[in-house]
Amino acid sequence: MDFGDLASATRTYQKIRGSVDELLSLSDCSGAKVSIPRESFPSPAVPPAGRTYSYGPAVTLKGVSISGTSIAFDKTLANFLEIATFSLEGSCPYVYALDSRENEWVRRGKIIDNASAPEKETTQRVSLAGLVTRFRISEEELELTFVHRVRLEFTLADGRVITLMPRHRLRAEGRDHYDKIPFGAEREYDFDLPGDVDSTSVIKSTLAVTGYYLRYSDAASIAGESGR
Repeated sequence: MDFGDLASATRTYQKIRGSVDELLSLSDCSGAKVSIPRESFPSPAVPPAGRTYSYGPAVTLKGVSISGTSIAFDKTLANFLEIATFSLEGSCPYVYALDSRENEWVRRGKIIDNASAPEKETTQRVSLAGLVTRFRISEEELELTFVHRVRLEFTLADGRVITLMPRHRLRAEGRDHYDKIPFGAEREYDFDLPGDVDSTSVIKSTLAVTGYYLRYSDAASIAGESGR
């Protein structure tokens, strides 16, 4: 209602005024009588010009208590409050596949993303349609990746599955052999299609990676793995 519409406000006031006796006899939800003084219903008046009115609840924060120490905001104190949050999830290396038609690397998502410790070493697969023979594992987070084993599985049109090892490794594959990929580095894995297999018969290429990763904040663990 417009504050300047005094006539309308007066008519509304007169309607309410006739129910004042009933309002005074109201009870709250517990059954107790509600005391509403008659002076709560004065005749309407136009508010003074220039005033600003706010509606709804207002909260004034005057201080906080941190570990039993109180900090008052209404006093000049040399206090510094820093709130930091972090997550232990969401890191891991990324896998790329070479698009032979466009001759460019295409990111295909994260790999071994749940293996954030040696005891969590796992195998994860990334499947792509058609024939793909070149892959790259890239470490783009502040962590060190340990790749234990890499395989490429070709699914053929006749239902057969052919499993291949990468063309070359820095060392012969063994139980304790890991390719280490530090932050900012990458490692390529290339595979050769057997000569007796027609490339057009490959309907799916699946890269299987076994390994884990460690965050650089876990310096002790990384140092312990440096000899592998």
